[in-house]
Amino acid sequence: MREITRLIVGVFLTMTIELIVLYIEKVKDKRLWLSLPINLFTNLLLNCSLSLINITWLYIVLLILGEVLVFLIEWGMYQLIQKDNKNWWYSLSTNLASFLLGSLFVYLLFLLV
Repeated sequence: MREITRLIVGVFLTMTIELIVLYIEKVKDKRLWLSLPINLFTNLLLNCSLSLINITWLYIVLLILGEVLVFLIEWGMYQLIQKDNKNWWYSLSTNLASFLLGSLFVYLLFLLV
């Protein structure tokens, strides 16, 4: 149950952060709302894969590789939705923001617990 709660909170935080970044970037077309199912897919894929790993160094390596893969998948999906030279930036900025803020959140959570 704890893993499911962590997964739900992680997905919610990631989607919220990424929506805010897209809104700040002034993305107000269909990419804004289609980013939700795209992000849900990539987030669940990455986090479910990582939940199978219990070796710290391997987890970190796969997390980094997974984040790169998520960036590429989301960039490609944005390109399918709407051709735009800025799609790579939207994918990079949203994923970087959610990764950094999510990591900060987890770090602060471990300090408090």
